[in-house]
Amino acid sequence: MKKILSRFLLPVLLLSCLLPADLVFALDDTRPYDESTLVQPASDVPQEDPTEQTADFETTGESTQSEPETQATLPAPAETERTSEQPDATRQEPSDAPTEPAEEPTEPAEEPTEPTAVSSEPEPTAQTEPSSEPEPAPVIRLNQIEVRCGVGETFRLFAQDETGRTVAVLFSIDNSAVLRETAPGSFTAVSAGQAVVTARAETGATASCVVSVLPAPEQIFLKETEITLGIGETYALQASLPAGTYTAALQYESGDSHVLAHVSGSTFRARHSGTATITVTAQNGVFAVCTVTVKKAPKTLTLSETDLTLGVGETLQLATTLPKNTWCSALNYTSDTKAVTVSADGRLTARKKGTATVTVTAQNGVSASCSVTVKKAPKKITVPKTIKLNPGDDYTFMPVVKEGYASHSFTVKSGKKKIAAVAEGLTITAKKRGTATVTVSAYNGVSAQCEVRVLPLPDQFRFQKSAYHTTMGRHITPKFVLPNDTWCSRYTLTSSDPYVAEITEYGAIACRSIGTAQIKAETPNGKTAVCTVTVSALAVPAVSQLPSYPTGCEAASCTALLRYYGYNITLSGMVAAIPRENIVYKNGRRYGPSINKKFVGNPAGSYTSGVPGYGAFSPVIRKSLQKVINSQGGSDTAKRISGCSFETLLAYLSEGHPAIVWSTYNMLVPQTVNSWYIPQPNGTAKYFQYPRGTHVTVLKGYTRTTVTMMDPYGGSTKTFNRSTFQARWNLLGKQAVVIV
Repeated sequence: MKKILSRFLLPVLLLSCLLPADLVFALDDTRPYDESTLVQPASDVPQEDPTEQTADFETTGESTQSEPETQATLPAPAETERTSEQPDATRQEPSDAPTEPAEEPTEPAEEPTEPTAVSSEPEPTAQTEPSSEPEPAPVIRLNQIEVRCGVGETFRLFAQDETGRTVAVLFSIDNSAVLRETAPGSFTAVSAGQAVVTARAETGATASCVVSVLPAPEQIFLKETEITLGIGETYALQASLPAGTYTAALQYESGDSHVLAHVSGSTFRARHSGTATITVTAQNGVFAVCTVTVKKAPKTLTLSETDLTLGVGETLQLATTLPKNTWCSALNYTSDTKAVTVSADGRLTARKKGTATVTVTAQNGVSASCSVTVKKAPKKITVPKTIKLNPGDDYTFMPVVKEGYASHSFTVKSGKKKIAAVAEGLTITAKKRGTATVTVSAYNGVSAQCEVRVLPLPDQFRFQKSAYHTTMGRHITPKFVLPNDTWCSRYTLTSSDPYVAEITEYGAIACRSIGTAQIKAETPNGKTAVCTVTVSALAVPAVSQLPSYPTGCEAASCTALLRYYGYNITLSGMVAAIPRENIVYKNGRRYGPSINKKFVGNPAGSYTSGVPGYGAFSPVIRKSLQKVINSQGGSDTAKRISGCSFETLLAYLSEGHPAIVWSTYNMLVPQTVNSWYIPQPNGTAKYFQYPRGTHVTVLKGYTRTTVTMMDPYGGSTKTFNRSTFQARWNLLGKQAVVIV
């Protein structure tokens, strides 16, 4: 051991004798020159442990990381370091080193420890046993190297070595006016400014953390101070501080966790209907409050459009409406095809021809859909070439686009706004007398023009026809004769008898029942004219069941009703279309089918003939009518309205729909019944009876006191007391069939 030490230390001693003392210290360029870098005497180094000697090197501040091999291969003879061939550049003197070396001591008082490498390229040495390679200097790291906090806030620091093991350290602060260590490793910011915290381990290793302290906030700004949520929704409240202030952690708290639960951080979840507050607090007690109203999640959604057509390239904003007292903050819009795309806020864009279903979904899964058809962009649109208006009138354009093309949106522009101004959407308002050209354009720029003439009201006028004759169910749109260069776009119509002729909301005359009424027209400037409207019963053709079908009133009534709607049918053809089954006698009893499923008996026979005929009720007749309609390719529907009110029955007539009805012949009171047994699936028989003398007719008109019908028993028109007919109709179960 002594031999090794002498071989290792001898060159160092010789070198220290040849070089100035200041230069020896300056060789370490990795650390400032201070007392902590002084080289310790060799006597302080235990001779028997080279490992401890290496540790002593470290405490002197020598860099064990730079060229350790140089230390291990220092040349043994001191003279070798001082030869004239050795370049001066290897000495690397500090900038403040003296130009002349100090006087060399002939014999050092103490044996110094070995400095770092003298030369960056040491010459080869003849050593046969190099010393052990020194270990690297210990390193520690702090959990944070930079901290930002507000006045009053506290944070913790701790140190770890390279293996991640916690290391005991002592902390020092360079600016106690800014930062204080209130407990080991715990620091509190006391004023604004900057401080550096330095940790030193027992090994001498250090690490630092720069701490920037800003003033604590005097207020907190919230992005929203009042919000509404639906049950199940989450919300993250955004808070900010005044410029130049800071707090590391704002505290968020719910005022009612039953209504609004705190999830984490600034995020909350709505749980139940009600009102709650979110309080945001800084470390210095400053706070801000947001009021949250929680409503029920919607059970339904309503879209502004449910079925629409767009042209390629067209856009449209969908609007979603929630039920009252419900809420959803975020609706999700999706499209099931590439024909239509939809933005996050529900704006549709038609991309290509085709169809798509756009769906909007709430947070709880409730949804609504809109069917979208995309057609070609229009190449032409059509509007009226000329319209006439009075000053103050509004007119709304309804552009027409060729089949296969579409434009949902149009714009209107007036060439003379003082004569015809655009009010809203496709509506214009006439301002004063004159002519203006109005241009209507589709979304893609295709347009059409209309000449708008604004004219004064007439001083006098008259109906084009002084008398109108029509049938029930018809609508009359009267025309008027006006003086030249005048116009009246709207008339006030009144009827002397609305029960006969009613004025609709669109200004037409609706012929409701049989009778006569006087219609008066009046212009906005008080000019009047009068005409007469006479209304008759519906024009149901007469069909007689006689002589061929004494009990075939059902077939004859069906034939008349079908002919009224333009179907080509004969009486015999209708008889054949109605399924039937005869009465049979068995064990002294009469058996027959259900009158609701088949015509009972033979319509060519009477009640007393050998093969009698009885009749059929409304279910059989409805099916038979529909069978004939379908066979002739008709689009009409035979509709059974049995059981409806008497007013509803008459309302069908007022709309132009005659009805097949069940009553009695000539409204007589029945004296006897027709009866038989109807076999049941379980082998039993059900006894059935109904009034004898039941008769089927076509009801085609009414007044306040009478009803008018086509009676197939002779094919004549008959009128009966209204209340008497209603009683007989009620007796037969309020049965009726119409075609709509």
